[in-house]
Amino acid sequence: MRIIHINKNFTFKTAKTSLKRAWRKLKYLDKTQFNYFVVTGFIGFFCLTTAFSYAAFVVSNTINNAITLRIAKLNYTLQASGTPSNATVNCSGSSCTITVAANTTGMATFTLTSQNPIITKYALSYSSKGDKTNVYYSQNLTYNMVGTIGTTGSDVVLRVVVENTNASASENAVISVTGGYLQNGLTSNITNGYYEQDVTLRTILMDENFSISDTTQTTFPSRTAGYAYYKTECTEESNPVWDFDTWSLDLNKVTKQISCDVYFKKLTTGKDLEIAYKIIDANGNVTMSNEVITDSNYGYQGTTCSSNATGSWSRVDGKITISNVDGQTLCVATFEYGKEDVPDIPDVSNVTYSSTYTSCTNLDCALNELYDLF
Repeated sequence: MRIIHINKNFTFKTAKTSLKRAWRKLKYLDKTQFNYFVVTGFIGFFCLTTAFSYAAFVVSNTINNAITLRIAKLNYTLQASGTPSNATVNCSGSSCTITVAANTTGMATFTLTSQNPIITKYALSYSSKGDKTNVYYSQNLTYNMVGTIGTTGSDVVLRVVVENTNASASENAVISVTGGYLQNGLTSNITNGYYEQDVTLRTILMDENFSISDTTQTTFPSRTAGYAYYKTECTEESNPVWDFDTWSLDLNKVTKQISCDVYFKKLTTGKDLEIAYKIIDANGNVTMSNEVITDSNYGYQGTTCSSNATGSWSRVDGKITISNVDGQTLCVATFEYGKEDVPDIPDVSNVTYSSTYTSCTNLDCALNELYDLF
């Protein structure tokens, strides 16, 4: 136990006397001692006030961050667009309820609108009672159950399909939106696609830099709209071929339901011919460039053009030659790492000729005589 001793002789009179004695000592300090005392006192006062200010700043900053987190609620509106098929829809705020009759499959299109001043990430999910309801995303649109949405007023069109396997009663599916910041790992439980028709075509429009600028459902841009056909990607093997003369897509070997994305690139105004270079690195990553690659580790794999034009490659000159240009044309030359060049022009450098053909001294002559052999 700690014992505290109290000085019974201590009074206010003795305290006053002690203060007077201390002041008298300060009063009779010489100039150097007095300056030292003042400077030391100022430094001590400065340290105390600075420490207090920093502590106050940290506390204030922490409080402000906490307030920001509390008030930063992300808001969206989800509304039905058009007329639902085989379903009724009721929406409120950022959720909608889809009701589908027994043994019926219904479809509905929604517009998700952001009410936030920043670009955010969103995820569309569903909930239902029991196990009689299946919800899919429509293959009519690209998969966008999870994605990013712009600032206030920006919107995204989404389409879902609800299948009710209950043979005797209608079922409900509640579609709702969750928002987050761009680095948020949001996910959706709507992961399977549904084919509303046997063949679904989606048009993907790209800008001059090959960045996607718009997605429409089935309409191709017209031949005179300033776009060139770029490529087609399908969910199943179908050997898609673009017919420039009829401005249409031919699908072969289609034996099951399929969806295809047909890409068109916006052409640069005033140019009749554009040449782009598709570079495939060792990991299979693809980049587009406006300049031919000079690295000999990349082999030329061919040139495809949006019109009836054809392309050929010369490793010696490092150039692509385009022939039969008809109207505005986009040609894409592909180079892939670790592959050998696919020759467009016959290589006659190692051809052995009989004595009958020893008079040639240039490539044109050699080619002519080579063709005569056949």
